[in-house]
Amino acid sequence: MVSGIKATGMDFTAKLLAQAKENAILAEVDNNQWREFIDPS
Repeated sequence: MVSGIKATGMDFTAKLLAQAKENAILAEVDNNQWREFIDPS
């Protein structure tokens, strides 16, 4: 595992966000900050 790497990504649907979270678990990536924005309109 490589440490010290920072990445930023954006998924446009809740389904893609859920898949990204699953992929992070499979890749044994920790220390993630998941933020979900809900458009108020």
